[in-house]
Amino acid sequence: MDPLSSLADPHPAPALHQPRVFLLSPANCNGRRAKQILSSRAAFPLAERLRSRQGAPLGELFAFVSGLYFRGKLTYARRFAAPPDPSNTVVGCGVHVITPNAGLRVPDTLVTSTAVRAFAGADVHPDNAAYRKPLERSARSLAGEIGPECHVVLLGSIASPKYVGVLLDIFGERLRFPLAERLRSRQGAPLGELFAFVSGLYFRGKLTYARRFASPPDPSNAVVGCGVHVITPNAGLRDPDTLVTSTAVRAFAGADVHPDNAAYRKPLERSARSLANEIGADCHVVLLGSIASPKYVGVLLDIFGERLRFPLEFVGRGDMSRGSLLLRKAAEGAELTYAPFAGAVLHGARPPKMNPDP
Repeated sequence: MDPLSSLADPHPAPALHQPRVFLLSPANCNGRRAKQILSSRAAFPLAERLRSRQGAPLGELFAFVSGLYFRGKLTYARRFAAPPDPSNTVVGCGVHVITPNAGLRVPDTLVTSTAVRAFAGADVHPDNAAYRKPLERSARSLAGEIGPECHVVLLGSIASPKYVGVLLDIFGERLRFPLAERLRSRQGAPLGELFAFVSGLYFRGKLTYARRFASPPDPSNAVVGCGVHVITPNAGLRDPDTLVTSTAVRAFAGADVHPDNAAYRKPLERSARSLANEIGADCHVVLLGSIASPKYVGVLLDIFGERLRFPLEFVGRGDMSRGSLLLRKAAEGAELTYAPFAGAVLHGARPPKMNPDP
């Protein structure tokens, strides 16, 4: 049986009405736009209202500071919030903004420039009590009012413990975000999107780079496809657009990625041999992964031989550095240098840090 056979019906039944409230992560109040709005010379209406005694709405402030991202979150949340009791003063409209030092606030909360400066000076980190305790208090208050059936949808940095780490302890299974919702659905979500969430920067860099530079010999070939293949813990090589559900994710989590584990190795060998037969003798296969680990190289080298390559620039770098490098090269349109594994030096000194993007 295919380990990924838990894919959804392509025509899932429509979801029933579900009470839901939204939590929006805050905007960065230390950036250029925040400094602009706090300038005493700023003469546009929002800046003038922030300097007044009345202030301006928190949602409007964060939409200006963050731009498109926060504006999109706020617009979406206002459109789809379904609070169980809108007359409840704690629940309100069902949209709540995480602040750096004042817990959850509705987007219509009026703030002044003094509050913005306090936001800018706050450390949004779960170890910082000045951030965590107000958030915990207001989140517990909200959790006590919405009831056990109401979903809490987080629109923010879902891979970051600064939000999820605090809120998950309070809301538990009620805490949702779009990817998790799709994984729980019958249809599922793309494998590449799942791994980019779980791994963060490193996998996102690998996937972006691979999509940018893959050059398959025959894209119409169903085995070769787009030329990007993801190694899975129990289902061999899969296209990053393969839809997976939470059932498949749990199976991934329970798999031992080790060459001695047949449940991992055999599906990988089968799909790798199938790919090797279709791409021809002149097509290189570039591994973007743990180049010094036998869990990948030990299996793939026997199948692809001299065709199996790795980026020389990976030597000596950690995962975060590799992820940043891959994203930068994809944006520049500049490929890395590939070398065959046979006889290669896979360990080395850490390279100098990259200059930050201008």
